[in-house]
Amino acid sequence: MKKISLHIGIVLLMMLTMGCPYESEVPITQKGIPVPNSILGRWYDVNQLKKPLEFRDYYEVVKRDSFKVLILKHEYSAIDRTFTTDQFLAFFSKVDNDIFMNCQMINTKPPKNQLNYEQPANNSGSYFIYKIGYIGTMIRVSEVSNNIQENFNTSNELLKFILKNKDLSFFYNKGDSHTITLINSGVVDK
Repeated sequence: MKKISLHIGIVLLMMLTMGCPYESEVPITQKGIPVPNSILGRWYDVNQLKKPLEFRDYYEVVKRDSFKVLILKHEYSAIDRTFTTDQFLAFFSKVDNDIFMNCQMINTKPPKNQLNYEQPANNSGSYFIYKIGYIGTMIRVSEVSNNIQENFNTSNELLKFILKNKDLSFFYNKGDSHTITLINSGVVDK
């Protein structure tokens, strides 16, 4: 029982100390690059590989069209013994040689008599911004810092800011809770 309480306490502490990525009213670019096929599939956080498979959080990345993906974030709750799922619609922008993800959390509960309903979960339709990096068969997802005070009215303004600052240390949130390394399920299941 003490072990369960300790795990719950650690999870709550992590939730309280986790920040959020930078949130922008505009995406980095209005049109994304074609979806990299290497990002599609099921992904596990490398920090959870010691957990039994049925208790690991995971992400599913599904191609929506040539430029957008649907990301399903499945998180296991030890308290409820069930998974909860958040859904995001995302597209990718190339900035120099780096790939950034423009990501919107979406609601999927349709009003009555409306099919294929998707709208941003936040009323503003803002984007969370992440940098994507490949490390062999793994992907590193880094949050752009929420400490950035600037607001941008156009994608071009945001793009110029990222070009100027993306290699500086302040630009990304620090720590394991802000950078996640994912490994493809095809590698894990072998």
